[in-house]
This record gives sequence, C-alpha cells and structure tokens, in this order.
Amino acid sequence: MKPESYLTEEGKRIFTMIAEYLERQNRGDAINTFELSMLANSFDMYAKAAKIVKKDGYQQMNKNGVLFVSPNYTVMKTEYTNILKHAPKFGINPVDVSKILRGEPKKQEDLLDAVLKR
Repeated sequence: MKPESYLTEEGKRIFTMIAEYLERQNRGDAINTFELSMLANSFDMYAKAAKIVKKDGYQQMNKNGVLFVSPNYTVMKTEYTNILKHAPKFGINPVDVSKILRGEPKKQEDLLDAVLKR
C-alpha cells in the first residue's frame, strides 16, 4: 500500500499515519489507497489553509476597501466537507482523528484530554 504520487510530503505522512492506525485496528482490509490519498490530501490542504487563516484572518480587503472572504477560508470549508465525506468510508470519526494525529492515548482520561485540547 502506497500513497498516490500527487501527495506532498506532509500528505504522505498523514496517509501513513491513517493507514497504520487502520491496520492496528484490524481495519487494514478496508483501505482503498486512492480514496485514502484523497483524504490525506484534504487533511493536508485544510491544515495549510488553516495556518494562513489563523495568521491573516478569514476576511481580506480589496483595493476599494471592500471586505471579502479569504480564499484560504474557502479552501478550509471545502476540505472540511471532503474530510467529512471520505473519513466515514474508513470508519474514522472525530475521536479516531484525535488518536491518529496525537498518538493513541493509553487511558480513557488521556483520550478525553486529547479531544478537549484540539
């Protein structure tokens, strides 16, 4: 199993993290590498856009002084929709994402802390 070639290095890292998590959960047989690559790409694009929005805000002003929604905020909304669309195909829910991105907590209290800190 390998990620699609269009993924960035970060996208490949996310792909590997999710694939390894699914295999540890004995759900490796459900892995479709093409769709998992799409999911990893959406997580990657969302994170990149979110960093820019965090720094610059979700609104921008054009030369005439008119405010408009940042294109990066639009990317975030689009990729969020894509994540919601593709994650359930792998049985991934928000708690699973927390485990994948932060490392699997060993105790229930650690899981609660990990979810609350996101």
